Amino acid sequence: MDNKYIIPYSIPSKKKHLRINSSIPYTIIQTMKTNSVPQKMYNAAMSWSMKNPEYDYEFFDDNRIIEFIKSNYNDNILTKFMVINIGA
Repeated sequence: MDNKYIIPYSIPSKKKHLRINSSIPYTIIQTMKTNSVPQKMYNAAMSWSMKNPEYDYEFFDDNRIIEFIKSNYNDNILTKFMVINIGA
């Protein structure tokens, strides 16, 4: 049986002092169908935060994406999102 690991939705930056003035936000955003994943995938996801300590890390699974869209956009956008092919 393959153990599952939970990728956290948010990991704040550990070294904001490394940031320079930039128009590009210091946020890494990753998406997957679920945040319950095998250890190798968990380790890969966590490596983004560890190797980029000046960045905030945000993870969106399908449920969090849907809630984000509902909170920030109208139903038309959610309808369009729901018909996007997997991997698009």
